[in-house]
Amino acid sequence: FRQSQVILPYRQQLLHNLARILSTGTRSDELSSKNQISPETLLQLLSLYVTPQTPMLFTSSRSAEPCLSRWVQKYNDGVNCWTSSVAAACAAAFCQLDMLPTKTWDPISPTSETEHLRAASIVLLAKLSDQNTFGSGSAASCLWPAIYKGFKSKTVPQRTNRALLILIYGCEMEILSGIGNGDLVIQQQMPLAPPPNIEDVIKSAIDFSFSLLESLFSPSIVAESGCSQTSLANQVANTFSYLIQNQLQVLSNSYPSSSVIFSKVASIQERNIPIIINCDNKKTMDSVLPVALLYASLVAIKNNSYSGDQVLVLSTTGIHLRIHDLCWKLLSLDLVVPSNFAGADYAVPTALSVYPSVRWGCLAILLPQILLEEDENDITTLEKRDLLVEEVFATAYNMVGITPVDALLSLFDTVKLASMTWLSSFLGTGTGLSTASDPEIILHLNRIIDTVFSVLTDMDMSNSYTYILNETCALLFQPILLYDEYQRLKADQEYEAPIRCAFEKFVALSGTSRPHIMHAALRHIGVGWLGDKAAKVPAGFGAIPYLNSIAKFLVHKEEKLDISAIKQSVFLAKDKNESSVLQLPPKTDECSTARGYILVFFSCLSPFDSASIHHANYYIEVVEKLLHPLILRILREFCFSPLKNGKDILTGTPDYSLRIRSWQALYSLSRFMTNDDDFAVVQVIVDLFFQALQPNSYGEIRYFMELFGIQLGRQYPKIVSNRLVQELNRVDLSLQHVTSLMILAGNLTIGRYQLDVLNETQTLNQLLVGVIPWLSSAQGFSRAIAQLLVYSIVPVVVDIAGATEEDNRYWYLISVYRFLEKNLDMKRLRNKLFNLFDRYNADLTVSELLSISVDEGNEADPEHVCDFIKKCLDDAYLESHAHQAPAWKQVQKLHSLEQQKEISYIDGTKFLSNLQRKIIPLDALNISHSTRQERLSRRQNQSLVICASLLHGEVPTLAGLARSAEIFAAESLVISDLGIVRMDSFQTISVTAGDWIPISECQENSIISWIQCKHREGYTIIGVDQTLSSTNISNFEFPKKTILLLGKEKEGIPIPFAPYLDHCIRIPPLGIIQSLNAHVSGAICIWEYSKQ
Repeated sequence: FRQSQVILPYRQQLLHNLARILSTGTRSDELSSKNQISPETLLQLLSLYVTPQTPMLFTSSRSAEPCLSRWVQKYNDGVNCWTSSVAAACAAAFCQLDMLPTKTWDPISPTSETEHLRAASIVLLAKLSDQNTFGSGSAASCLWPAIYKGFKSKTVPQRTNRALLILIYGCEMEILSGIGNGDLVIQQQMPLAPPPNIEDVIKSAIDFSFSLLESLFSPSIVAESGCSQTSLANQVANTFSYLIQNQLQVLSNSYPSSSVIFSKVASIQERNIPIIINCDNKKTMDSVLPVALLYASLVAIKNNSYSGDQVLVLSTTGIHLRIHDLCWKLLSLDLVVPSNFAGADYAVPTALSVYPSVRWGCLAILLPQILLEEDENDITTLEKRDLLVEEVFATAYNMVGITPVDALLSLFDTVKLASMTWLSSFLGTGTGLSTASDPEIILHLNRIIDTVFSVLTDMDMSNSYTYILNETCALLFQPILLYDEYQRLKADQEYEAPIRCAFEKFVALSGTSRPHIMHAALRHIGVGWLGDKAAKVPAGFGAIPYLNSIAKFLVHKEEKLDISAIKQSVFLAKDKNESSVLQLPPKTDECSTARGYILVFFSCLSPFDSASIHHANYYIEVVEKLLHPLILRILREFCFSPLKNGKDILTGTPDYSLRIRSWQALYSLSRFMTNDDDFAVVQVIVDLFFQALQPNSYGEIRYFMELFGIQLGRQYPKIVSNRLVQELNRVDLSLQHVTSLMILAGNLTIGRYQLDVLNETQTLNQLLVGVIPWLSSAQGFSRAIAQLLVYSIVPVVVDIAGATEEDNRYWYLISVYRFLEKNLDMKRLRNKLFNLFDRYNADLTVSELLSISVDEGNEADPEHVCDFIKKCLDDAYLESHAHQAPAWKQVQKLHSLEQQKEISYIDGTKFLSNLQRKIIPLDALNISHSTRQERLSRRQNQSLVICASLLHGEVPTLAGLARSAEIFAAESLVISDLGIVRMDSFQTISVTAGDWIPISECQENSIISWIQCKHREGYTIIGVDQTLSSTNISNFEFPKKTILLLGKEKEGIPIPFAPYLDHCIRIPPLGIIQSLNAHVSGAICIWEYSKQ
């Protein structure tokens, strides 16, 4: 579990919380004899914050370090640093083998996991105890004595190995570097070598590491372990990798000015390079150890200041060998095991495991020395370089399928470098790969693509995988390569387009379970599509061949990431250079990541740099071949696509997602539409838009449709205004249709996006002709919008103030206006809707668009104007009818006001200072005792049971159901908690209905068994829910003995209950809002049952 991506975040949080707990309390508490901690317990606790072999792998150790430091410091009294003394004593005991048991020395497995943990814990304790850099308690001074003494015991390898562990972890935690106390002395830009005593330690460490490397291939030592060949080979490979990465590389990075490292590397290279050069290609088993030692020396010298930029440090008396020749030899040395090989049994599997890693590792380090520094004017050198690059491609392409996973990273680095070199030889400034023929381009690009995809397919999901993925995308999706491929496709439509094929491979490899692959491709290719001004690559052209993919991604919806999918961990990794890739807005929903990158690309593609650029031929080409076809395709294929789930669009379905994302995409693309566009294309877009307004759809979808319509009006005012007037004067408009048309008219005439063409008198008169009839609409939404439009437009058409009785030309408009102006109900509603047409923001940025809150289905959930109007209508109605409310309701309102006055605040917390019980006067209910008794005696219950056990805590809903059930004499009401009945709010809303109808309790986990029991009693179970198989309530005949099962608010009836339903009924909606409150649904069903 230490490296599991599922456990990791929880482990980190727990460890951080533990550190905070430990850091609390006082120093006296910790120093008391009762609470004194033992060194063993101290180290065991700290071992939770380190990981074997890679102690700083967990961010928890760094994030928790301040808390851990406060905890450790509590054991010190300011004069004596007890914890530093513990760290020094433990380090000495550890190196002298007095702490933890030791085992027989085995170079194949020199260090146990327990030893790694203990060494890292000791170093961490020393670091946490360090109060000042040079004081007696400094971390370095705690560790150096133990390290010195450990390295002096050369006859006991276990002691040397433990001293090396302390040194390595001290370097990784940055307390044993430079001259030994954390500082690196610089003189004239040249780092000084460490002091002699430190150099002695480094020499012992580097000698010990190299001796361990050589011993891994020694027959006499390996034979002692007695392991199987495969197991032994794996152990050798793991130990070899650890020695290179966690010892030699750490020492090299920590002591770049060490002369002993330089000397050791020089001797290793002088001894082994001639062996490699002279090795017979048919006896490559003899080259495994020399190549392994060469690779170790290259890693160790990589950052050494004595070598400068050179990785080969042969002395003047040694063999002066060009790196070029060495690389050729390494490429030709394929591992061949002769049939008569007489070596030890372990040698072959060990060589097969280690050799590919060291071979490609050497090439990855050596090739930059020649490929990136060759003289571009030397024809002979360039020819040799090109031949070497060709050989790298051929060898990697042939060997990638049989290369072990551990060696794939080095192989990829080699191929990447060769690819960059090959591309640089053809890339020009704005001309693409014009010097290369199509077959040559296809051959080389396909080799590169096939090789890296083989690496990705074989690679496990790790940080290396993320690195390879991002580097591959950065290599292939360069602006000039994408632009060149477009030019070749433009000249020849049959061109193979290998880069586009690679993009499609990334998408296919991603599938549905690895979206991070697709995201990496999109965030890189988006930058490539934007072009490169420095290389004279215009923006947008590279995206034209990807029109089909862009259209699909604009409406694409990812599945939610499963935290248990370890492979998704790579999704969290970031590129080294974040500025070279597209960045998503921080609030982007996880199901909109892919389309988010496409939207960000379009937001960066600005068509309005200048007038000259806007009218330039290249911009027109992007508009005609990418932007207009994309808009038309979305309108035709997605906005009018046949529904998969029947005749109606239901929220949460693929149809709903496709529609709402299509209109969001169209709105985002609307910024590229201008008056200069082709008239025929504009006419088609406008026609399709007004056709799309006709069918009924959800308010959330219509919100983005109306935004797109506003943008159309702003870009094409004459065309849209004429069509808008024409549509409003139709006599066959549905309520939803006319509502959207009037919303557009309001925004473009009296809202923030007023158009001059729509404010002409003749046009306004035509608008009024279409709007005035809707003043008497049966629907409140359209009626309210029509009132606001007429009231705002009439004063523009008619001079209301100067109108006289003689001038009766517009007498009807003046009369309508004055009625709207003076009627109290109209005035009250108008005051609430005063800013109705300013609520639309048609200039949303991509960040704002992707930051809109989402619903349960992860789709944008903006507030539609109709939702706002509904609230205003409700408020206006309540205000106008407040005096008509029954006495009990007025008492409730007065009591509510009293409670609000009694709300107080203490330390920012709201509470009721005097909680009073609500009491409804009996006479306020207008029911005498005798009347109630008479009604009760005459009551004859129906065989109808209402089960509302799925409505948890919905007190108002349950109270309303109780009242409806009592009024229509239902047999009983079943809820999940009888305690609700005793609540004041329940009794207030139900108006004592709970006293006259039986109410029983059945919790959700018992509903199925309760239903089965009722089945046996002869009841028919009927669910109330909006499903594809639901029967219209108007067409359903209720059985006499019926149980109504009501679903949860918003969610409906959960799937596990579906098999136990005999029937499912639905109440068909006619308006914009598609769902009813559970109480209203239940009441309608109760009445329909009673009516039958």
